Amino acid sequence: MSSSESEEFFGYSASPGPSSKAAETKDFKFIRTARGKEKLLYQGYFYHLNKKSEGVTYWDCEFRRTPTAAGPCKGRAMLRADKLSVKGTHNHEPNALKAEVSEFRSKLHTRAAESNEKPEKVIRAVSAGTSAELP
Repeated sequence: MSSSESEEFFGYSASPGPSSKAAETKDFKFIRTARGKEKLLYQGYFYHLNKKSEGVTYWDCEFRRTPTAAGPCKGRAMLRADKLSVKGTHNHEPNALKAEVSEFRSKLHTRAAESNEKPEKVIRAVSAGTSAELP
């Protein structure tokens, strides 16, 4: 993802990568949903915005409200300035394919909204930077 694409979502860093859950990191992405809201993506896990308070945003794992077979997920994230801290342990595996599909759809919607290009050209341009394995 280029720096101009990462600036679209508050100017935060947008490159995924390994890091300790206890450490703070800048390696996360924001994904725009079909309804125009944002999800936080970090290491294959998606988080929904819980609340904002004095420069800090709190995020809950997407499976906190819609639990898995193992029950609600306890994974949480806190974003202060441009540093992300992850708390709690997820009770499910990360989903890399879902993350890539969500990123693709987010880029597709953004480019379509910001340009007057024909849909075919938008799809071709966004697809150029995507893995061939996507369904």
